[in-house]
Amino acid sequence: MAIDQLRRSCTVVLHDDRISTEDVLCGSSVLPTGILAKLSVSGASPLHVLPTTAALNHDEVSIHISLAHRFGLENRAKATLYILETAETAAATATHIEFFFRDQHLSRADMWRIMQRLDGTVVYQGQKVHYLASPTADVRAVYVSGKEVSSAFVTHGRTKPIFRSGSARYTILIQVSKEMLECWVDGDLMYERVVDGFLPELFQKWDALKVRHRVSVVLFGRDCKERDSKSNIDFFHVVASDVPSSESRELLRRLKRTFNGSALPSQVSLAATGNMLEAIHMAAMDSANDRIDPQLGSRGTSIIAITAGAGMFATSHDMLSRTTHVLMGNSIGVDIVALAPKPLHPVPLFSYQRNDMREFALPHWVDVSYWKGDRSGYVSSWTLPKAAGTINVALPALDGLQSTLDIDDHDAAVFGDRKDMSVVAKMLLSSITEAVVPETRGGWSDTISLDQTRPWPPRASDPTVAPADAPLSTPIKAIDRAVLPPHSLMATGRKISLGPKGLALGRGLASTTVSVQHAQHDREQSLSAPFSPDESSSGIAKQIRMSLARKPSHRSITSQLSSLPPVTSKPINISNDQHDLAENYQDPASMLEHNMQGAMAGTGHASTSETPTPKSDIFYSAMKAAEQEGYWKTSPWLTLLNPSNPSKDNMRVAAQFRKWQHIFPRAVSPTEFKWSSMCSPAALPLTTEYKPSVRELDRHYTKVVRRLMVPKGANQDHVSAKHAFAQLIKLRLTYGFQLSTSEHFHSSSGEQVFMSLGNVHHDLQCLSDAELQVVEYALNECDNGGSDGPDDNVYCIRMRSVLHVKPLRAEVLLASARAETKWSRLDEELLSRDTSHVDHDVTRMRLVLIPVNPSRPGHMTPGPARGLSDEERHIDGIQKLTQLWQKNRYTALADRRHQVSITRGRATPIMTARDPNPLAIEYQTRDPSAVVNAYGPHVTGSRDSHEPAVPLFAESELYHSSSFDIAKLVKQMQEPPPNGVEVKDRRWLTRTHFKCFRGDEMVNWLLRVFKNLVTREDAIAVGNELMDRGVFSHVRAKHEFRDGNYFFQIASIHRTTVYPDNASMFAKSSLKSMPATSISESKGSPMLRAIREDETSSGKPTPTMSALQRHILLSDQMMYNVDPASKSDQGEIVTLHYDRIHNPENCYHIMLEYVNTTSSLLRDAISRWSTLADTHGLKMVQVPLIEASKLNIQHPFDHPISVKLAFPPPEKVPVTPMMDAFVNGTQSTDDPQAPYKALLRNMDFVLDIEAASTFTTKLDVLYSYGRPDYQMTQFVHKSGLLLAQISDTADCDFKLIPNRLAVMRLSTTGRPVESEPIEAIVKRFLDFGRDEAGLKLFFEELSKKARIPPPSPSAPLDFGQDNDVPPIQLPPRLAHRAVLRNIL
Repeated sequence: MAIDQLRRSCTVVLHDDRISTEDVLCGSSVLPTGILAKLSVSGASPLHVLPTTAALNHDEVSIHISLAHRFGLENRAKATLYILETAETAAATATHIEFFFRDQHLSRADMWRIMQRLDGTVVYQGQKVHYLASPTADVRAVYVSGKEVSSAFVTHGRTKPIFRSGSARYTILIQVSKEMLECWVDGDLMYERVVDGFLPELFQKWDALKVRHRVSVVLFGRDCKERDSKSNIDFFHVVASDVPSSESRELLRRLKRTFNGSALPSQVSLAATGNMLEAIHMAAMDSANDRIDPQLGSRGTSIIAITAGAGMFATSHDMLSRTTHVLMGNSIGVDIVALAPKPLHPVPLFSYQRNDMREFALPHWVDVSYWKGDRSGYVSSWTLPKAAGTINVALPALDGLQSTLDIDDHDAAVFGDRKDMSVVAKMLLSSITEAVVPETRGGWSDTISLDQTRPWPPRASDPTVAPADAPLSTPIKAIDRAVLPPHSLMATGRKISLGPKGLALGRGLASTTVSVQHAQHDREQSLSAPFSPDESSSGIAKQIRMSLARKPSHRSITSQLSSLPPVTSKPINISNDQHDLAENYQDPASMLEHNMQGAMAGTGHASTSETPTPKSDIFYSAMKAAEQEGYWKTSPWLTLLNPSNPSKDNMRVAAQFRKWQHIFPRAVSPTEFKWSSMCSPAALPLTTEYKPSVRELDRHYTKVVRRLMVPKGANQDHVSAKHAFAQLIKLRLTYGFQLSTSEHFHSSSGEQVFMSLGNVHHDLQCLSDAELQVVEYALNECDNGGSDGPDDNVYCIRMRSVLHVKPLRAEVLLASARAETKWSRLDEELLSRDTSHVDHDVTRMRLVLIPVNPSRPGHMTPGPARGLSDEERHIDGIQKLTQLWQKNRYTALADRRHQVSITRGRATPIMTARDPNPLAIEYQTRDPSAVVNAYGPHVTGSRDSHEPAVPLFAESELYHSSSFDIAKLVKQMQEPPPNGVEVKDRRWLTRTHFKCFRGDEMVNWLLRVFKNLVTREDAIAVGNELMDRGVFSHVRAKHEFRDGNYFFQIASIHRTTVYPDNASMFAKSSLKSMPATSISESKGSPMLRAIREDETSSGKPTPTMSALQRHILLSDQMMYNVDPASKSDQGEIVTLHYDRIHNPENCYHIMLEYVNTTSSLLRDAISRWSTLADTHGLKMVQVPLIEASKLNIQHPFDHPISVKLAFPPPEKVPVTPMMDAFVNGTQSTDDPQAPYKALLRNMDFVLDIEAASTFTTKLDVLYSYGRPDYQMTQFVHKSGLLLAQISDTADCDFKLIPNRLAVMRLSTTGRPVESEPIEAIVKRFLDFGRDEAGLKLFFEELSKKARIPPPSPSAPLDFGQDNDVPPIQLPPRLAHRAVLRNIL
């Protein structure tokens, strides 16, 4: 194409949302829609444009005003458009886009959908990305081949997203080691640098980015009071738990008080031999399973481990494997911040013993940064006085020491064996060239002869020293003196110097550069006579030397170097020039980094996200060797045998090492501090370059092929194959899978995608418009590697939290990999929209409605709720909430055909158009266990009673005219009376009509089964509606539905039994004798209102009333649509479980289950519920799924506080006889937990869930989501911040534990109500538990209240009260219905 055709002049104009919401509009003669071009304006940044809508004027380019301000564009400016060709489009395509979001929970499926919507568009730096009609994220940076640009083109195949969260959960782990407490750096102790330096700098960066994180701070270490290492115990001290980042100052004050107090042990281990990996594992367990109790207001979890060591830690292979599998597939970032100088070898390293050999692992899930700090930015706890000026002091010369060699001799005599400096230089050069370990101490012979051919570098200031070419005449002998053992703090091999406050790390000013000729001189002599290491040196250094002494990799390196020809020696050059150091010498860490970057880049780009190629030296070779040997099966990390000299012979790289590669837009140096991950953690990348080879899949994996049929048909919601295929991809992305970028292609038979999660791989393929194929690859069981027994997973620790008065001993079960997901069940459920959820692989969360105190003064109560008591207002709020649920209830297309809503033909206003209690919730004044235990004997027959029992959930079997299932109604109508209408053969005059019913009997039945029909006119309206829908008809098709002696017959399509043919009046069946219609029956007035029978005969048969039915369901479920406005392109359905029986004094329970629902839509729905509940005195709070006493299994830092009462409650509290709501009689129940429940209610706690043991009935008590499994009765504080359980053990009475899920604000309207801090709540509870006199008085008053019943309103005042006579009162169920029907 000609240059003139690619270059066009135009005028830039600006527009706002009143004209268009599009960013760019182009005239037809300037740039057609769908063409990519670059807009260039003098004095402004270049801008890539891709218009989708034409501008009004054909020669103008209209830019949105917000975009124009970011790029410096002015109105009516002259510009030039350059149309990009295909080759130029590739150069303008973004390789990475960094997004930033806050106060949202974006799943990885949501991230994938956002990238799909941006596919084929242009993104700009600073652009706001909208998702589901709301602003979701900001574009922070755009990269093209590692270079940051202001705008670029986006393609779904090449552009890799980086999603960073501004509302994450951070766990800051601070290792309490010997170096942390005793080592000095620049005049400050290590822990002072943490509290006064690093953490304040981190919090300042958080404030600058305007992030809203929640922080937990845990101090950990290894107590070494005992000499025996087996008796040492690891300790964990929780300083803060889920504290908002805005309270960073208070957090630092807590941390200072902890370090300056006596809570920490005095004798701790070194950082290298501590419990760093165990602490990371426990912190990862805290957020490993995000499908249980998800926090919809935050996204992202990061762990920052601060250590005073250099980045090497001793551990075991099994422990490292467990931690790796816990972190695999999760978006949990781990950063280690080291306060010590960076070593020469690669870091971080975890050393372990395996098969009698020492190995070093470099895991993929952790990164290390070395914080140096700036002393101008913080002030230590104490400082030395500043000198007024510089004073020159002349130090006297030491006696008998006239030269540098004499000083060296003196140092050797005092501090250890003297070492010949030329030999030291020789060994140093050999270590650099031949990959021997760095400097070691001791172990050499007392007499060392110098090589006569090697010169000693002269000193210009000492005339007595011979020139470099003059050899020494006599050997130098070391002084015979005992070797002093090294100090434990000096075992790491770092240089130590005397600082202003004691021992401090010294900083070397000179660097050593070694020429190749000198390094290779006399290599045979140095290799043939290796030095013997000192066994008393550092444990880690000794392990490195032991591993090198017996590793074949070291021998291979030696043999290669010995084959080189001899070269003339040259002296060592000492230089301060850092440029010379970079040119002439590289440490092993830099060499490994160079090889790794070369393997990642491959093509020469600066990005670290490309596929490795064979050109990339050791990294690519080591990765291929690991694949061929199967080393990755048991060690999914980078394994080094010699960290000081990594090579392809002593290094293996597992493929899982590169799972995080796509979050790096360009190469990151190991010396660079990783502030990005510590300020806004990134989610696990959606894509990866890794894909196992076909040979590897066939050799090590089990293959399972499944075919899925896409549901179609008129009776079901139509789902296309493309949409179903996308649903399968999003489901796996939510569970942590990654897309293989090399395997996403469109084949001839459809689309195929390869996805990986650790050692599990899925190959998805769309075969046709009606069929999908899923190929699952699972690692063979025999290849999983050996694992230790379950006893080895138990980790014994000493734990102390903020709420604990003293530390406690605890056992933590260190979990390994997740339970295997049943993908066949999930895929079928996703395609068929089944909500049974028979397994536990779905996302679950639990909400409770807590009745709180009356609203604060000035708060307006809604009009309908005014004048009601607190209990009535709470009931009204629950009913309003259930009406909202009923309104947005999802019904499948097959069931929608049977749903009927009758709103016309209402005879009286009493027939309400809306059901006040659509879910038929039974309201009681007793706890569920008391109601069920009282009801059970009447069903099981264990109680002798001649009175008929009232069904417990009778109202739930009734219909409402606003919405009911017509198929269910017709089926029940044909059941035998009293459940259905009497259907029999009837004769009128000379004709017999088979199996028909009378109109007046139908009216009576409709009045019984519909709870909102009051008059017979209402029932006639419903009957006519059924007749119009073809349910039944008049036997002779002459009349509409009437109330009287009229015969009607069920339509053939709705019949459940066989009907005889009565077409002719002369049929044989009509000759049989039939009783005529009685006179009394025919004279009955059809307009008389039938007396309504008791509800024992209303509705269809209650399952709990049957003698064969032995279970009772305390909750029910429904399918709820969280997207009533249809913002999403998929069905946003959740399964909602709700209580069927409720005491207004207790919590009302809600459980949500979903598979692939958008989190933002679910949060909006919960926010609407919470706002509605707030107006009725109900507080919606998220609580854990499992009971509080077992939270430490999944959250090891949450251990309950045991409370033992100073005064025990009475063994048996007198109970007032209560009227049985199900029979005409009284019943007295004995609840052993009654005094404990009363005490908790007195302390502002509300009953949450009762223990399974409290249900003593023979009935099988069930919930819609499973059986009761709580071992202890649980309460929730009215603030929602604290959980309490009544203990079932003798050593304690209560267990308290914080509710960390209550920190999320569910309601978005109004200001949050300030509640009492959790520390104050716990203190008040503990103080009351220790008050013996107060407890004794409380239990005495409780006994008096239970012994004296309230007076009967019908009893004379002159007569004394009898404790054996129960008070006269209506049953709560009947009293509540009376209120609803306005008859009181």
